[in-house]
Amino acid sequence: MQFVKFCIIGISNALVYYFTYAGGLYAFRENSILTDFDYLVAHIIGFSFCVYWGFCINRRFVFNEGKVEYAKSLLRFYIIYTFTGFILNAILLYLWNRVGISAYIAPIINVIFTTPINFIMSKLWAFGEKI
Repeated sequence: MQFVKFCIIGISNALVYYFTYAGGLYAFRENSILTDFDYLVAHIIGFSFCVYWGFCINRRFVFNEGKVEYAKSLLRFYIIYTFTGFILNAILLYLWNRVGISAYIAPIINVIFTTPINFIMSKLWAFGEKI
């Protein structure tokens, strides 16, 4: 049941990311701010906000506050998502490209791999629970 809750919260994370990213991008473009790399800054803001959102909601509803202190748990959660969000996804996207899978489909396939990794690492390391 924990994994199902984690996945549902993951959907809310995606929505939080998208609306934060799109809102930031819109604000930057409407005001001609950071015109050369507005999408990167919007991505960083969206990523940071959605990971924090996911941490708070998962800590409360999935992992019941966890066994690790708040600040340490939050740092670990960011490390996990940075690892899977950037490093693992980059590797997987490269592999999918080499195999010939569409760049539009590859991120969807990546979710199949990264979600269980995020769940297990969050459960064991960020929140200090046993399997």
